[in-house]
Amino acid sequence: MREQPLERPSGEAGPGPSPGSVAPAPPTPSDAPGPSGPPAPGGGGFDAATGDGPEPAEGPRRRAAAARAWAGVLEIRRVTGGAPGGGDGTAVPAPWERTRAVRAVSLALEAAGVPPSAVGGDGRRTRTGYRVSPSEEPGSVRVEWLGPSVSEARREAGERLRACARLLEERGWEALLYRGPRRTPFLSVTPRDS
Repeated sequence: MREQPLERPSGEAGPGPSPGSVAPAPPTPSDAPGPSGPPAPGGGGFDAATGDGPEPAEGPRRRAAAARAWAGVLEIRRVTGGAPGGGDGTAVPAPWERTRAVRAVSLALEAAGVPPSAVGGDGRRTRTGYRVSPSEEPGSVRVEWLGPSVSEARREAGERLRACARLLEERGWEALLYRGPRRTPFLSVTPRDS
């Protein structure tokens, strides 16, 4: 699945400079909305950790940014009406989330406080946590529990993935636990329709 940045729906006019004013400079990569979610209040976008990058900064600022990004997702769900046939519009993923499921699922997990895995410059895992990646099945993503110590991560994977599944289901996703090669557990995650 190819990740694409958020775009303004075609035909929708955005705020422009008033006559005689200077147009603002285009956003820099650090303040442009990323493919991970809606822009955080105050200008910058939040890039949720997928578990395949370097260790994200930790602390209250990162947690607050993740919470603001998740609140933005809920607002997008509310505005777009989410649930087919009415109902709670925040209960199911919005179109944005469905087309960027890796980023949306990563945001749902990180905003809930689940630690992401991380990879060092040498390509080795440096931290135990979730890893979200595209799945072979269209419309779904794969969530694994990985870490620097394969045996330790594998021992806790089943329990941790079940907890991730419960959390994702509370946030509008269906998550089914499977066993892959060598009985390694993983979640197959798809957006819930209602």
